[in-house]
Amino acid sequence: MRDLVSTAPRRCLAFVSSGVPRVTEIDAAWDGELLRVRARSESDVAPDAGDEVVALFDDGSEWFELRALYVRARVTSVEPSGWMALTVARTNAWDYGQLRVTS
Repeated sequence: MRDLVSTAPRRCLAFVSSGVPRVTEIDAAWDGELLRVRARSESDVAPDAGDEVVALFDDGSEWFELRALYVRARVTSVEPSGWMALTVARTNAWDYGQLRVTS
């Protein structure tokens, strides 16, 4: 479900900055080892290197279309261009369209 990283219509990053929970829309790419993200708006507050973050990539609008990828990670580095490299700690994904009832 890594395709959701670049194709999901709803992509966001959640983190805590100065004790305040923050959520920002992101652009993202997965290069095989590192997840790279950047805030879509330059005015958004961004996490610092070493911060723990959660990225959510959400697709679909009807129950049978719901697909999502949840990623818990740590910010490894922040580039001057705004791109952040994340080291992934845990992932969780679901695709309700693939659920099957068996008897």
